[in-house]
Amino acid sequence: MRRIKQLILTLLCLSMVMTSAIGTAYADTAGYTVNAAAGQSEATLNDELYQQWADACNGKFSAEALKEFAVNLKNEYVPRVLYGITQKFTFARPSAEGMKIGLELVYKDNSKAELASVTSNGKEYKLSINMAALNKTDDGKVDVKGDTGAFFGSLTHEMMHAVMFDAVSAGMLADRVWHGNGFTEYVDEFPRWFYEGICQTVGGGINYCSEALGYYDSRLSEDGKKNMTAWLDKFYWLGYEAYAQGYIACLYLGHLAGGSTDTVTADNIAKGLDAIVLDLADGYSLSQTIYRRTQGKYTSIEDLQRKFAADAYDFTIKFLDITYGGTSDINWASTGSVLAAGGLKASKLEMYQGFSGKSDYFTLDISCGGMCDNSSLLPAGRPDRTGGGKTMTKGLRRDGSINTDARKLWTETSYKEPAEPETPTKPGTGDETVIPPSGGTGGGTVTPPSGGGGGGGTVAPPAGGGGGGGGAAVPPAETQKPEEPTQSGTTTTADLSGSTTSQGGQTTTTVDQTTADKLVETAVSGKSEEIVISAVTKNTSAALSVKSSEVALPVETLQKIADKTNADIVIKTDVAEVKLDNKAAEAVAAQTHSETAGKAETVSIAAEKVKEAAKEVHYELKVVTSEGKTISDFKGGSVSVTVNVQKSLSNKKVVCVYIDGQGHYHKVAGKLNADGTYTFTTGHFSAYAVMPEEEADAAIAAQKAAVKQIKLKLSSKLVNTKSGKKGIRLTWKNPSDIKLDGVEIYRSLKKNSGYGKKPISTPKSDKYTNTSVKSGKKYYYKARGYVTIDGEKVYTSYSGKASRTVK
Repeated sequence: MRRIKQLILTLLCLSMVMTSAIGTAYADTAGYTVNAAAGQSEATLNDELYQQWADACNGKFSAEALKEFAVNLKNEYVPRVLYGITQKFTFARPSAEGMKIGLELVYKDNSKAELASVTSNGKEYKLSINMAALNKTDDGKVDVKGDTGAFFGSLTHEMMHAVMFDAVSAGMLADRVWHGNGFTEYVDEFPRWFYEGICQTVGGGINYCSEALGYYDSRLSEDGKKNMTAWLDKFYWLGYEAYAQGYIACLYLGHLAGGSTDTVTADNIAKGLDAIVLDLADGYSLSQTIYRRTQGKYTSIEDLQRKFAADAYDFTIKFLDITYGGTSDINWASTGSVLAAGGLKASKLEMYQGFSGKSDYFTLDISCGGMCDNSSLLPAGRPDRTGGGKTMTKGLRRDGSINTDARKLWTETSYKEPAEPETPTKPGTGDETVIPPSGGTGGGTVTPPSGGGGGGGTVAPPAGGGGGGGGAAVPPAETQKPEEPTQSGTTTTADLSGSTTSQGGQTTTTVDQTTADKLVETAVSGKSEEIVISAVTKNTSAALSVKSSEVALPVETLQKIADKTNADIVIKTDVAEVKLDNKAAEAVAAQTHSETAGKAETVSIAAEKVKEAAKEVHYELKVVTSEGKTISDFKGGSVSVTVNVQKSLSNKKVVCVYIDGQGHYHKVAGKLNADGTYTFTTGHFSAYAVMPEEEADAAIAAQKAAVKQIKLKLSSKLVNTKSGKKGIRLTWKNPSDIKLDGVEIYRSLKKNSGYGKKPISTPKSDKYTNTSVKSGKKYYYKARGYVTIDGEKVYTSYSGKASRTVK
């Protein structure tokens, strides 16, 4: 029976693939632009379009139904889907105000027609919806909620294609001509498994993996593992493997790039994929990016493809543990999307409903009936083609600058070789030499020669290099002797900016023992109330590119400051200003000795920007000993952190949130300062984000909603305890990947009443044995879990009832 059920569901999946499956991104090379609105009002034109579309649907949908559908697409569906994407991925941010994408409703009633598709040439965009793949409701409207929300999964997939075209169009469009910077360049295309697989990670692709689910069920057998490995090995083939094995491959890459090697989580995968596309947008090729983001585990695309099946087996099993869970029936409502607030196992409807905000990135134009040309909206100097390719790239960034570190052909035999500038040519002119910026490998804006005549010329970037985007290394500063600590009023200051080293967006400062001793001596003699260690980069432009700063000082120095003064310690860096009060300094010193048994010589205070976008910046704050131990609790001490706030938030109410291990937000005390900085106070170090209050509130509301949607699966059985007592053992399963803080168990002698308001137990584990039972009695149980979000205990739905009669 189970085999028959598996076969039926597999055939159902194949049917979905052939009729209403996720669509494909298409590169439009004709440069076709529709100017249908000329001379007509939008209302009139829309009415004509709706009727044309209705006629094409052969009476399946009326013009009125299509009008309502189009308006919902413009005002609700597309903005909410884009909101979900832009909340998870920093690369997915508007590159110009008012970017548009045209709408086209088509009717392709054949077995191979996709539900939706996006067409683009990098600046012109069109979203096509196949109305033949959608059903209608009883009252004749377009049914977007049928088939477990397949429409929303497809729409999310396709809008991710649009975002990818915008951010890294060169790699999406293959070896097309770049018209930026006055010369012609060619870049090869991303593999299909990558550009389709990465869109599957947001739209959800678990239903494409039906074959893998069968092998998952038999994973404990030798044949099961062999078959699963063989299935994974097909991931770079043409065809629908791009949507299945390519989907798993992109999840796996995101998992590695996110920094995790054990637990599989949607947030970690999204973090890694974001880092990958940011590298591509910075001009690196996909092979270079794979090498960089897997820390050299794979040297190229080809190296990953050869090793993937064997290397990704354990990851795939862990991923299917979450999305499939080994149940006897395949949960086809599960999406496997990294965007879903309810985790990887949430349905596509739940995924869409969890997008509580709206985005104006790619405003849908329902009046054009085809392509929308954004040429006039693009910032001055932005090239038509941006981002990296497969193995070859010219390092061109979205803003038109060049990342010289990325300008090379990437092969398995050349990945360790230094980058060398190349010599692109402009058809019809003499050779033009691109001169890399002086002073290092930072990218500069390449300015084409004026005049545009036929003679050769030199294309020279601004002197000094730098700027133009992340990824390029900042040359190390020349180490200087630290200045003597100085006393001013009740403040002792040690300026160590001269001895701070910079490399690849990271600054490192070490307080040597001599300077540390003088610092303490000056603070004690001056009865200081504040001790300041400044490691701020003097070069303002260089400081802007710093993403991570670390200051290390002797542990004994912290202990002496705590013992001999009442001073607070202020660490100033390019990323943040961190102020530990005297009690926090004492707590760090004490825990350092405790954690390392007196072996630690230094302790480092580190601040890193892990995510930076127009509306929010995420920080990771750490205190780490030289033995590698992390200290996060200040034992009642207080730490205040001051960071810069983007100018775009100057007119908004800004808040700070602490982000726990599950990604849940908790607001912390803070304020916006007159100088445009923001200061928040905390009693422990972890992940934090500064953002508009409305954005934080929306995220918190979505997180609470996701918890409330969870419904535990409760089971019971009779047991005999070791003491000989009879009992009823309760076990439960959490169908989501949201970790619960605890569970409450309720009991009654009646099925539908009498449970009371107070639980009989609040176990922390996933089982509980009730021994206060009597023979002959039938007991009913229900359970609910809870998660603390923003200081509130948020409860899941109650489980179904479990009952057992004691015999």
